[in-house]
Amino acid sequence: MRLWWLVLGTWALALLGLAGRLSTWATAPHVGVSLENFHRLKQGMTAQEAEEILGQPNDTAFGMHYSSWETWQNGDKTIILEYFGGGDRATWDVSKGALLENGQLTLRLGESASLAGCLRRLLPW
Repeated sequence: MRLWWLVLGTWALALLGLAGRLSTWATAPHVGVSLENFHRLKQGMTAQEAEEILGQPNDTAFGMHYSSWETWQNGDKTIILEYFGGGDRATWDVSKGALLENGQLTLRLGESASLAGCLRRLLPW
């Protein structure tokens, strides 16, 4: 009888551990283009930090004066980040960013998706 309780307790602990791991995996942020990941981006992040959130970019373009743009795309969503810095790419920081849906600007880096933020973008001033 005592052995039965020991086996039952072991199985219960194993199931609780598995449930905990599954809930952690399900609620953890996933790499890729999404509104949630766009909100995780911050000005001043390095290019490497942005790629840890978004994955490898689909396209990279280099501009003048030590700037570059990277684009991530998934279906109708596109994230564009502009980096500014000097020297090698590892020292570049995010200076601007935008989330587009179906080619239309949805959010700029640093803005919120609140109703007030959406209305503010509609105003001409």
